[in-house]
Amino acid sequence: MALPSAHSAILGITKSSLMKSKNGKLSTEDLRRENEALKRKLEKEYGLQGYSSCASPALENIWLKGIEAFEKAYREEQNERMRSSLPQN
Repeated sequence: MALPSAHSAILGITKSSLMKSKNGKLSTEDLRRENEALKRKLEKEYGLQGYSSCASPALENIWLKGIEAFEKAYREEQNERMRSSLPQN
């Protein structure tokens, strides 16, 4: 089994996440791989620490994507506040 490239891992997209089963859903093993990539991304970009889960891979995937969406929105809000506090020319 080939490991995802550094570029695809950074984007949070693994080759396994692109291989869907016949019904369009990821297999359990594919979800586990995608979850691991998401955890690495969240650790690197947002400092996620000490995360472990006993939830199903599908539920964990939803949870991790929710964390990522929250962190992106929070970062954008912080950037917007900083921009609005700068003097206008």
